[in-house]
Amino acid sequence: MRHKGQAMVEFAVVIGIALLLAIGAIQVLHAYYLTRQTRAAAEEIASLAATHGGDSEEVRARATEILDLHRLDPSRAELEIVPSFAPYLEPITVTLSYGAVIRFYGLFDLPIPPQRVLRLSEGG
Repeated sequence: MRHKGQAMVEFAVVIGIALLLAIGAIQVLHAYYLTRQTRAAAEEIASLAATHGGDSEEVRARATEILDLHRLDPSRAELEIVPSFAPYLEPITVTLSYGAVIRFYGLFDLPIPPQRVLRLSEGG
């Protein structure tokens, strides 16, 4: 009978640790997913800004649609396009910061890093 109790305690400890590891893995994958989506959106917006020669109303409107397509909340995103006007073949830098933080059991927070993309202007 004593061995059954010991096995139950060991099982409870192992299952608890396994669940914590599984939840941690899910959190890390979620952080990776958000980082990749933010990067993909930044690249798409940079290509659009390069085509239009910099920052414009049209680029900003389309950026909101791009964020929606990448399942990112536009209200949490901060977009910076430098310079606002770029002549042909001038570099344009797009920085997209996404205000999401992945929390790990209250121990620490994992912020999503800003994504910076450089393109040469095709417009102007």
